[in-house]
Amino acid sequence: QNNTIATYHVFQAAVDLGVQKIIYTSSEMVYGFLDGQKIIPEYLPVDETHPTAPQGPYGLSKKMGEDIAEMFCRNHKISAASFRLANVRSPGNYDVYPKRRKRAERQAGGLWSYVDARDVGQACVKFWESDLTGHTVFNLSAADNWLDVPVDEVKAQSGYRDVPSKEGFEGSETGWDISKAKRELGYVPKYSWRDHL
Repeated sequence: QNNTIATYHVFQAAVDLGVQKIIYTSSEMVYGFLDGQKIIPEYLPVDETHPTAPQGPYGLSKKMGEDIAEMFCRNHKISAASFRLANVRSPGNYDVYPKRRKRAERQAGGLWSYVDARDVGQACVKFWESDLTGHTVFNLSAADNWLDVPVDEVKAQSGYRDVPSKEGFEGSETGWDISKAKRELGYVPKYSWRDHL
Protein backbone atom coordinates (compact mmCIF):
# COMPACT_ATOMS: atom_id res chain seq x y z
CA GLN A 1 0.00 0.00 0.00
CA ASN A 2 2.77 2.45 0.92
CA ASN A 3 4.71 1.60 -2.25
CA THR A 4 1.74 2.24 -4.50
CA ILE A 5 0.43 5.40 -2.84
CA ALA A 6 3.90 6.92 -2.46
CA THR A 7 4.74 6.17 -6.11
CA TYR A 8 1.58 7.90 -7.30
CA HIS A 9 2.27 10.98 -5.19
CA VAL A 10 5.91 11.18 -6.30
CA PHE A 11 4.86 11.11 -9.96
CA GLN A 12 2.16 13.68 -9.33
CA ALA A 13 4.55 15.98 -7.48
CA ALA A 14 7.12 15.63 -10.26
CA VAL A 15 4.55 16.58 -12.88
CA ASP A 16 3.36 19.53 -10.77
CA LEU A 17 6.96 20.76 -10.58
CA GLY A 18 7.55 20.40 -14.30
CA VAL A 19 9.96 17.43 -14.09
CA GLN A 20 10.26 15.83 -17.53
CA LYS A 21 12.12 12.60 -16.70
CA ILE A 22 11.48 10.14 -13.89
CA ILE A 23 13.23 6.89 -12.94
CA TYR A 24 11.17 4.29 -11.11
CA THR A 25 12.92 1.41 -9.35
CA SER A 26 10.83 -1.64 -10.06
CA SER A 27 11.93 -5.20 -9.28
CA GLU A 28 12.48 -8.68 -10.65
CA MET A 29 9.59 -9.61 -8.35
CA VAL A 30 7.09 -8.48 -11.00
CA TYR A 31 7.79 -11.72 -12.88
CA GLY A 32 6.65 -13.82 -9.91
CA PHE A 33 9.50 -16.32 -9.74
CA LEU A 34 10.66 -15.35 -6.25
CA ASP A 35 7.46 -15.66 -4.25
CA GLY A 36 7.51 -19.37 -3.47
CA GLN A 37 4.65 -20.32 -5.81
CA LYS A 38 7.02 -22.09 -8.21
CA ILE A 39 6.15 -19.97 -11.23
CA ILE A 40 8.34 -21.30 -14.04
CA PRO A 41 9.83 -18.97 -16.67
CA GLU A 42 8.61 -19.55 -20.20
CA TYR A 43 12.19 -19.19 -21.47
CA LEU A 44 15.65 -18.12 -20.32
CA PRO A 45 17.09 -15.57 -20.08
CA VAL A 46 13.95 -13.57 -19.26
CA ASP A 47 13.40 -10.36 -21.21
CA GLU A 48 10.96 -7.49 -20.69
CA THR A 49 8.31 -9.06 -22.95
CA HIS A 50 8.01 -12.11 -20.67
CA PRO A 51 4.61 -12.23 -18.92
CA THR A 52 4.52 -10.74 -15.44
CA ALA A 53 2.77 -12.66 -12.66
CA PRO A 54 3.49 -11.11 -9.27
CA GLN A 55 2.57 -13.53 -6.50
CA GLY A 56 2.71 -11.30 -3.43
CA PRO A 57 2.00 -7.74 -2.30
CA TYR A 58 5.55 -6.47 -2.93
CA GLY A 59 5.75 -7.69 -6.52
CA LEU A 60 2.21 -6.52 -7.17
CA SER A 61 3.00 -3.05 -5.80
CA LYS A 62 6.03 -2.83 -8.08
CA LYS A 63 3.97 -3.80 -11.13
CA MET A 64 1.36 -1.20 -10.14
CA GLY A 65 4.18 1.34 -9.92
CA GLU A 66 5.09 0.57 -13.52
CA ASP A 67 1.44 1.08 -14.50
CA ILE A 68 1.44 4.42 -12.67
CA ALA A 69 4.54 5.44 -14.63
CA GLU A 70 2.84 4.42 -17.87
CA MET A 71 -0.27 6.44 -17.00
CA PHE A 72 1.64 9.62 -16.15
CA CYS A 73 3.74 9.37 -19.31
CA ARG A 74 0.62 8.92 -21.40
CA ASN A 75 -1.35 11.72 -19.74
CA HIS A 76 1.41 14.30 -19.25
CA LYS A 77 3.87 13.59 -22.07
CA ILE A 78 6.81 12.99 -19.74
CA SER A 79 9.48 10.29 -19.96
CA ALA A 80 10.02 7.54 -17.41
CA ALA A 81 12.11 4.40 -17.09
CA SER A 82 11.12 1.49 -14.87
CA PHE A 83 14.20 -0.50 -13.90
CA ARG A 84 13.40 -4.11 -13.01
CA LEU A 85 16.35 -4.66 -10.71
CA ALA A 86 17.93 -7.99 -9.95
CA ASN A 87 19.19 -8.52 -6.38
CA VAL A 88 21.11 -5.29 -5.65
CA ARG A 89 24.61 -5.61 -4.17
CA SER A 90 27.30 -3.12 -3.26
CA PRO A 91 30.96 -3.40 -2.23
CA GLY A 92 31.10 -5.08 1.13
CA ASN A 93 27.99 -7.25 0.83
CA TYR A 94 28.95 -9.78 -1.80
CA ASP A 95 29.87 -12.32 0.86
CA VAL A 96 26.38 -13.90 0.78
CA TYR A 97 27.11 -15.78 -2.42
CA PRO A 98 29.45 -18.56 -1.24
CA LYS A 99 26.70 -19.70 1.15
CA ARG A 100 24.00 -19.41 -1.50
CA ARG A 101 26.01 -21.54 -3.91
CA LYS A 102 25.70 -24.50 -1.55
CA ARG A 103 21.96 -24.56 -2.27
CA ALA A 104 21.97 -22.97 -5.72
CA GLU A 105 19.30 -25.32 -7.07
CA ARG A 106 16.89 -23.86 -4.47
CA GLN A 107 17.81 -20.27 -5.40
CA ALA A 108 16.35 -20.44 -8.90
CA GLY A 109 13.67 -17.79 -8.36
CA GLY A 110 16.11 -14.94 -8.83
CA LEU A 111 17.66 -16.74 -11.81
CA TRP A 112 21.02 -16.59 -9.97
CA SER A 113 21.34 -12.93 -10.93
CA TYR A 114 22.31 -9.69 -9.21
CA VAL A 115 23.25 -6.11 -10.04
CA ASP A 116 25.84 -3.83 -8.49
CA ALA A 117 24.44 -0.56 -7.14
CA ARG A 118 27.09 1.33 -9.09
CA ASP A 119 25.77 -0.15 -12.32
CA VAL A 120 22.26 0.93 -11.36
CA GLY A 121 23.68 4.43 -10.97
CA GLN A 122 25.25 4.16 -14.42
CA ALA A 123 21.88 3.18 -15.91
CA CYS A 124 20.22 6.18 -14.25
CA VAL A 125 22.74 8.54 -15.84
CA LYS A 126 22.35 6.83 -19.22
CA PHE A 127 18.57 7.27 -19.11
CA TRP A 128 18.88 10.88 -18.00
CA GLU A 129 21.12 11.60 -20.98
CA SER A 130 18.96 9.68 -23.46
CA ASP A 131 16.33 10.93 -25.88
CA LEU A 132 13.83 8.23 -24.94
CA THR A 133 10.21 9.30 -24.75
CA GLY A 134 7.24 7.78 -22.98
CA HIS A 135 7.56 4.92 -20.52
CA THR A 136 10.17 2.19 -21.02
CA VAL A 137 10.82 -0.90 -18.92
CA PHE A 138 14.34 -2.30 -18.57
CA ASN A 139 15.78 -5.37 -16.88
CA LEU A 140 19.00 -4.47 -15.05
CA SER A 141 21.51 -7.02 -13.87
CA ALA A 142 25.23 -7.67 -13.90
CA ALA A 143 26.66 -9.29 -17.01
CA ASP A 144 27.24 -12.56 -15.15
CA ASN A 145 25.43 -14.70 -12.60
CA TRP A 146 26.70 -15.45 -9.08
CA LEU A 147 27.28 -19.15 -9.67
CA ASP A 148 30.76 -20.65 -9.86
CA VAL A 149 29.63 -23.52 -12.11
CA PRO A 150 28.00 -23.37 -15.57
CA VAL A 151 24.40 -22.18 -15.32
CA ASP A 152 23.28 -25.16 -17.45
CA GLU A 153 24.23 -27.56 -14.66
CA VAL A 154 22.23 -25.77 -11.98
CA LYS A 155 19.29 -25.16 -14.32
CA ALA A 156 18.97 -28.91 -14.80
CA GLN A 157 18.86 -29.51 -11.03
CA SER A 158 16.48 -26.68 -10.14
CA GLY A 159 13.21 -27.65 -11.80
CA TYR A 160 13.96 -25.52 -14.86
CA ARG A 161 15.37 -28.43 -16.87
CA ASP A 162 12.66 -28.19 -19.55
CA VAL A 163 12.60 -24.39 -19.81
CA PRO A 164 13.81 -23.42 -23.30
CA SER A 165 17.05 -21.46 -23.40
CA LYS A 166 17.89 -18.81 -25.95
CA GLU A 167 21.15 -19.20 -27.82
CA GLY A 168 24.05 -18.13 -25.63
CA PHE A 169 22.44 -18.89 -22.27
CA GLU A 170 25.27 -20.90 -20.79
CA GLY A 171 28.36 -20.58 -18.65
CA SER A 172 28.19 -17.50 -16.47
CA GLU A 173 25.34 -15.82 -18.35
CA THR A 174 22.81 -13.84 -16.30
CA GLY A 175 19.23 -15.11 -16.12
CA TRP A 176 17.86 -11.69 -17.04
CA ASP A 177 18.13 -10.56 -20.63
CA ILE A 178 19.65 -7.06 -20.48
CA SER A 179 20.10 -6.59 -24.23
CA LYS A 180 17.36 -3.92 -24.35
CA ALA A 181 19.18 -1.76 -21.78
CA LYS A 182 22.42 -2.24 -23.71
CA ARG A 183 20.78 -1.34 -26.99
CA GLU A 184 18.59 1.60 -25.94
CA LEU A 185 20.61 3.06 -23.06
CA GLY A 186 24.15 2.02 -23.89
CA TYR A 187 24.19 0.19 -20.52
CA VAL A 188 27.32 -1.90 -20.04
CA PRO A 189 27.57 -3.44 -16.55
CA LYS A 190 31.07 -3.00 -15.16
CA TYR A 191 31.00 -4.68 -11.77
CA SER A 192 31.03 -8.35 -10.77
CA TRP A 193 31.14 -10.42 -7.61
CA ARG A 194 34.41 -11.73 -9.00
CA ASP A 195 35.98 -8.36 -8.14
CA HIS A 196 35.18 -8.88 -4.46
CA LEU A 197 35.47 -12.61 -3.66
